[in-house]
Amino acid sequence: MANDTCSEHGLERCPLCRRRGAGGRRHLLLAAAVVGVGFTGILLHLLPGPSSKPAVASDAPDSPSGAAQNTTGRPEAPCNRPATLKWMVELTRAGEHQRVVAESEGFIARCGEFDQLRHRALHSLKALSRWDEAIAHATALMEKHPYDKDYPVWRAQIWEQKGDLARAAADFRLSLSNQPRMVQIPFNLSGLLEKLGKPCEAILPIEQFLHFHDQYRTSPKVMRRLQKLRQHPSCADRRAKGSEVLRFTPGGPSIRAQLRVNGKTVPAIIDTGASYIALTQKAADKLGVDASTGRKLRLGVVGGVHEGRLVMLDKVAVGRATAQRVEAVVVDRLGGDMEALVGLSFLSRFQVTMDAEEGVLRLKSATPAHAQATP
Repeated sequence: MANDTCSEHGLERCPLCRRRGAGGRRHLLLAAAVVGVGFTGILLHLLPGPSSKPAVASDAPDSPSGAAQNTTGRPEAPCNRPATLKWMVELTRAGEHQRVVAESEGFIARCGEFDQLRHRALHSLKALSRWDEAIAHATALMEKHPYDKDYPVWRAQIWEQKGDLARAAADFRLSLSNQPRMVQIPFNLSGLLEKLGKPCEAILPIEQFLHFHDQYRTSPKVMRRLQKLRQHPSCADRRAKGSEVLRFTPGGPSIRAQLRVNGKTVPAIIDTGASYIALTQKAADKLGVDASTGRKLRLGVVGGVHEGRLVMLDKVAVGRATAQRVEAVVVDRLGGDMEALVGLSFLSRFQVTMDAEEGVLRLKSATPAHAQATP
């Protein structure tokens, strides 16, 4: 995908870069008509990619589940992976979901992990409304592939089916931290946060979407939704103020800045591919940030997927660019001696422009025309 790239001057080993370095798989999202449909209940449709992740729509049986259809039958060799996968595809198309689950789980128990069979078992369990078992398979895939963007989405959709919106939102957050440029997932997450009574938190996913897909700032539907959230009485103080110019070495590994929180400062790295400001516990202690009561979430940051706590910072500044009530995540550690990352929870409130040849990154508070909805 053309937009699926690491920031040229971002962290050398950001989660997305590490996935690429390890031969990470690419999967396609059906991105069409995001602005042509309502944002409530948007579903992600996954197309089968090189990893043979099954598309939900293609699993629908062509005939009633009880109808007899010809299949090749169980392979003679008990651990023949290609033949077993072919058989599971046939059983899925025949609507024999109970058998898909039993045979797939039996194969994994006998022969070891096989992602494609977990895919099949998971989607058959969803078809059978066996949500907890489907979650277990999604969790196993997420633990094996911590930087994959699709598996958290699959689990989020199951949590949503179960009515656990908080856990669904947490998994959508993780998916976005693994791949911030996603098109539909920001609206899934925003809608869930609004349902959970968190309209101010619902703003960030859409601001992040617009940061990577600036052309949608001319979409009346997207901008009306964003403006509706911004105008909520509890979100009135989120507007950014001021501007700042940061200079860096062209071709260098990172853009460095001083992050000021409530008047105290720590060194930080600007990362336009990170969803949130990320603070190590050491940095949080320096800044007087108490994360003990913050909501737990899993986040893909430098060094791996970590358990962190989501906190709200009262006032944040990078130079003369300031914002209030900014979301941040406190984790045990980041890569190397890094203490803080400045991500999109702060940056997306500004117009961000970068001249890579000159080594200049500019932050400018949004103009009224930039911030307001298109009529």
